[in-house]
Amino acid sequence: MNEFKPRKPKSAQLEVQWSETETFTLITQQAVDGDRIAREIGQRDADQLASAELQSQLL
Repeated sequence: MNEFKPRKPKSAQLEVQWSETETFTLITQQAVDGDRIAREIGQRDADQLASAELQSQLL
């Protein structure tokens, strides 16, 4: 009778190990939410104007 030996699972992805861990510094920037919203609205309005101009050129 043949005995089946379970195989060790092999990873489908390349596994890389470094001898030293890489250090990093997390930098956070605080912004007033109102400023962000105003920038997004201004960008949206500019994008809509550019889109309307391009659309009129195509027609």
